Amino acid sequence: AAVQLPHALSLLPLARPASPFNRGTVLHKTLDGKLMPLEKFSSQQNTWVAIITGTPGSGKSVLMNKLLYETCLMPGIQRLPWISIIDKGISSTGLINLLRDALRPEMRHLVTSKRLRKDRRNAINPFDIKPGLTFPLESERTQMVSFLSTMMTPPEAEKPYDDTTTFCAEVIKMAFESIQEQTGTPKMYKPHINRELDGILQEYNMISYAEKVHVDEFGRTIRTPDHENFDDVTYFSIVRKLHRAGEMTNNKRDRLRLWRGRDLAQRYAVPVMRDLIPIIQSDQIKQNFTNMVGSNETMPDFAQRAIRAIVSEYECFSYATEFDVDTARVLSLDLQDVIDKNNRKQTALFFQAARMIAVKKFSLSEEDVTPEKIPAMFLPYYRNLLRELSMDRKTLAYDEFSNAKEDLATMKQVETDAREGRKWGTELILASQYIKDFKYTKGGKEVDAVNLLDLATTLCVCSPPQDENLTLFKESVTTHPGVLKSFSQIGISSAGLTYFAYFVTKTGRYATYITNQVGNKMMWSLTTDQIDRSMRAAVLSKVPNLSRAMAILAWAFGGGVSSRYQERAAMIGDALTDQQRESLINTMAEEAVYAYENFERQQKLLKSS
Repeated sequence: AAVQLPHALSLLPLARPASPFNRGTVLHKTLDGKLMPLEKFSSQQNTWVAIITGTPGSGKSVLMNKLLYETCLMPGIQRLPWISIIDKGISSTGLINLLRDALRPEMRHLVTSKRLRKDRRNAINPFDIKPGLTFPLESERTQMVSFLSTMMTPPEAEKPYDDTTTFCAEVIKMAFESIQEQTGTPKMYKPHINRELDGILQEYNMISYAEKVHVDEFGRTIRTPDHENFDDVTYFSIVRKLHRAGEMTNNKRDRLRLWRGRDLAQRYAVPVMRDLIPIIQSDQIKQNFTNMVGSNETMPDFAQRAIRAIVSEYECFSYATEFDVDTARVLSLDLQDVIDKNNRKQTALFFQAARMIAVKKFSLSEEDVTPEKIPAMFLPYYRNLLRELSMDRKTLAYDEFSNAKEDLATMKQVETDAREGRKWGTELILASQYIKDFKYTKGGKEVDAVNLLDLATTLCVCSPPQDENLTLFKESVTTHPGVLKSFSQIGISSAGLTYFAYFVTKTGRYATYITNQVGNKMMWSLTTDQIDRSMRAAVLSKVPNLSRAMAILAWAFGGGVSSRYQERAAMIGDALTDQQRESLINTMAEEAVYAYENFERQQKLLKSS
């Protein structure tokens, strides 16, 4: 019998979802199993701002890490991309280990993770600037003003006092004027502060040392450099000497070492927090800022008190930078030890400090590389650097973004990055549990409102929004009944993570449900599930090779061990102690390793027979 035409048409693939991109290398699947290629850094989008939202266990961190991993595999890239992840906890640990294991041993320094702490050994100077510069670029100055304004915000206030931004800008300007070689008092080189810098200066004879003469046991006169007696020299002068020497040499190893010394010297050439106190006490500042603030004191008096308090409480913001990740291209910054939900100011300061470190190496635009902003000696270097950066992929990612949502300055900075990141060629990825985490509405003033959802060009919803999150979704994304009725399709299954995807392109807006399928080995590398992480650590303690450990885990447990662990735990008792849980994990890990080794032996016997 003939099929009626309307029924026949419904069987044709005319209504299947199609990719909004003309090309793409990030492969997902539609709900009916068709490949859905997505394009990162697409020219079809005006900006690259991705927001990923989902409750704990929804797969949002795995999705973010998978997208970051795909960035490293994009066709045509000549070097590792610049990826900076600001995280609380261990969400990105698996990605970092996966990338490091894939690199040759001599390249593994390009991928690293580091935890921020409050002590002096982890000092981050908020007034650092790029090597060779004596004044900050506009983007650097803006970040400094934001940081200093946050420091001067009273703990009970949502934002700083009026005129604080203007005051901070003037103080920072005067601080850099005070260290200029021609018109100020530049900082002089002192030995024994940084041993690595001392060694480089001595190795390449960058300083004129006096001679130390002594007679050896055979009566011979021995002349050696006296490293404690040398001509006075400024750090800025050392920066120039090391840079010039690096340009002149043809030896790559020497150039890298000389420029490493240059970067170290630059750290000690710029102002630190305590240098601001005499500037605030100066007559010029006191005469220009006579206004009284909420604490019933003048702005300079209040600022002096606030900065002294910060210098006393936070050694990490009071000295030249010691927090060293300068060689990394893929970087994870862990804020676990410094985020305090009961101390909003501390959380805000460390988010901003992490952002300074994260963008330090790639925050450069054509507007920055001009003779007015860059000293002539360094112009060729920065022009060449800009050419390289223009060819590199760059991503700034925040996981657990809810920790930043309470601070207006941080939200404003992220908003600026979302609006202007394209001029650096930078993708911005934000991940958090709820849609409401991306909106700041405190203070009651429209000028203070920040809604990052309005700036998103990619939205990934990994768990169905509810209550106020659903309301915000309708306001900022769509009210289409077909989308809202299909939220039940979101979730993790054997096929992978199915999520709602929303793309804003130059030609329109596109919404669909797609599935992110991750192989078992990749899943074990990227998982953030607590039980899976414990099992991964247990197997790695017995099989130190990461690739082999992932193979064992994937073979023994598929894409995860939680369900099998719960079954075994239920056989032991209702409430396991920490020691019992650890013992069970270790037992299951030992069984997995033993079974996999038996499997390998059987395979070898089959091949040889």
